[in-house]
Amino acid sequence: FLMDEPLSNLDAALRARMRTEISSLHNRLRVTTVYVTHDQTEAMTMADRIVVLNEGEIQQIATPDDIFARPANVFVASFMGSPGMNLMRTALARSGEALTVSLFGTEVDLSGAPAAPRLTDGEIFVGIRPEHLQIGGEGPSFEIVPSLVERLGSEQFVYAGLPDAHKMGADVARARADEQADTFIGRFMNAQKIEVGKPLPVSFASDNTHFFDPRTQRAI
Repeated sequence: FLMDEPLSNLDAALRARMRTEISSLHNRLRVTTVYVTHDQTEAMTMADRIVVLNEGEIQQIATPDDIFARPANVFVASFMGSPGMNLMRTALARSGEALTVSLFGTEVDLSGAPAAPRLTDGEIFVGIRPEHLQIGGEGPSFEIVPSLVERLGSEQFVYAGLPDAHKMGADVARARADEQADTFIGRFMNAQKIEVGKPLPVSFASDNTHFFDPRTQRAI
């Protein structure tokens, strides 16, 4: 079967229902199906394998879990996820086994990151998914200043402007619009009340850090 954007004109509730109906039908019939969509939620929830394309070129072919956990490049990282990965241009410094990057004006130790042995001094793109951030907590940490807080009951989305030094530039292929790409987003479950304009300490696990080559934009 070939399905080309079959749910794009439906309202949100019916789209969610039809995702489960189509998945159940596929599981029952076991017929190979090519499903075309711009909705990454549909791709993540329905696919056995995803092919991510940008301007007609294949960016990555993998399972949903692999694409989310190990995006091949900056475009895939910014496209897959809701919201997409936070991406920041920064400087990396190595001293022996120690590895640090500057995030929001704070020197952050990322020596425990899986890619650390392959990294050298110089400019680099660092990626952190919004859901991998914690308020306070253990691990590498820095402060952001929220400019907007969206409270959705069980979770909160916190938005903060990226410092100019972290902005990626217009020549970087990203799925998010430029005004969104210059925003840092945190997604916090069952969090305390967060105030706009008040510095917020956030932390993350170093093994959830992604690194991308600024020249090729591919994952390291």
